[in-house]
Amino acid sequence: MIKNDYDVIVCGSGPAGLSAAFAAAELGARVALLEKQRELGGKIPYSGNGRCNFSNVLDDVPFMNSFGRAGRFMTDALRCGGRDWFCEHLRSHDVPVTVTDGFHYFPESGKAWDVVDSFLLPLQRAGADFRTDTVVSAVCRTPDGAACGVRLASGEELYAKCVILACGGTAMSAVGGTAQGLRIAQQLGHRIIDPLPAMAPLYLEEEWLRELSGVSLKNVQLQFVSGRNHGKTNGEMLFTYDGISGPAALSLSNEAYRIWLEHPDRFDLKLNFDTRVDWQRQIDTFRKQDGNKFLRSSLSSFLPKSLAHAVCKQLGWEERKNQTLKDTERDTLVRLLTACPLTISQLCPMERAMAMSGGVTWKEIRPETMESRLVPGVYFAGEIMDLTGPCGGYNIQFAVASGRLAGLSAANSLRS
Repeated sequence: MIKNDYDVIVCGSGPAGLSAAFAAAELGARVALLEKQRELGGKIPYSGNGRCNFSNVLDDVPFMNSFGRAGRFMTDALRCGGRDWFCEHLRSHDVPVTVTDGFHYFPESGKAWDVVDSFLLPLQRAGADFRTDTVVSAVCRTPDGAACGVRLASGEELYAKCVILACGGTAMSAVGGTAQGLRIAQQLGHRIIDPLPAMAPLYLEEEWLRELSGVSLKNVQLQFVSGRNHGKTNGEMLFTYDGISGPAALSLSNEAYRIWLEHPDRFDLKLNFDTRVDWQRQIDTFRKQDGNKFLRSSLSSFLPKSLAHAVCKQLGWEERKNQTLKDTERDTLVRLLTACPLTISQLCPMERAMAMSGGVTWKEIRPETMESRLVPGVYFAGEIMDLTGPCGGYNIQFAVASGRLAGLSAANSLRS
């Protein structure tokens, strides 16, 4: 059996793995970067439609709050690998960055591969060892329980004093998402929060909405209530043949699917089609100023024509004119436009999800180093951990920040 000696082995070459390997190599560690796919880069090349929305303008506190109650876990990670560091890293490796809409950061070139190369090229110069088509099956341990390397599916063992698990999660299986990293963590004794789809389309029961497939809205509000649990998102949304997608739906799915699965009988999901419109006032204006006009035509001034017609059809008012609406009917229409009831029909398949919620519980990871509390020498970074943010650069930014902290911590542990 061939023995290869390294200081740090990084499992996974997505944003967390690349950042971890780069950070360890910066401090002079001998690094091996292992990837189960044929190409390095993980999901980065596919993020943001190939443009890679890698961060956003939020300061650390609101950024962390977007991850929910566990968000403060990433305080130390953001201090060493947050947005300012990430942007400077990219610029220093000839990747200018831009904020196109006042919120989302992208590489100015619009090429996600530029983000990958900003890590890979300096790693090559540092002499890091890259291995693709390489599946890790277990972490090797010393008699006292500390990490000492990894065992590959081929039976080969690679030795290192530190192992960083940046294997990602189960989402997007077509580009490498698997449960392998979670299985390895579980073998080490870590508790795994059940993986569920996140940043995923919401599958709905409402048949009347299916004819709207392809219709997009810019200013919706989605919100759910289930007992004491609640969630709300605003933004763009897209109707699909089996439900809704787009940033608002993708962001809400992180919490919505998990809570719906626990209590589907008391899960209440509502949609406001356009938060900018005072619908009661507007419909009263229709009745007074355009009384002889069809309601569906008046609604088309504010909503896509197909949606305006679908709303009227759902109420049985295809041929109603504005002046015929009674106050009680106006109120019924307002409720439908501002709090349209939606019913989740099933979980989105993991292969259609852009990310995974769940994973290794953060409670068993040291936030100041990303090292396992259970197994010395094992570190975690990125999506493998039970920390998932909404759509908008949150998850890549956290992956890079946690990867950098893990890589620096692993390399520093060798010095001490």
